Amino acid sequence: MYVQNDNTATRSLKCSWMDEPVSFTEDGTARCPRDVGERLVDEFDSIHVHPTKRESSSTE
Repeated sequence: MYVQNDNTATRSLKCSWMDEPVSFTEDGTARCPRDVGERLVDEFDSIHVHPTKRESSSTE
């Protein structure tokens, strides 16, 4: 899934529950597994489901 971080200064995020870090582009976009993305959205106020980028149903 795609998420967007409103804090565009954050380039990478690694939490203890993650297998590997999530890297964000200059505009704050990151692609990550759905379970990771959903948890990031739940735990961080600055991270949201990306408003325009969507995974195709065959890759989720």
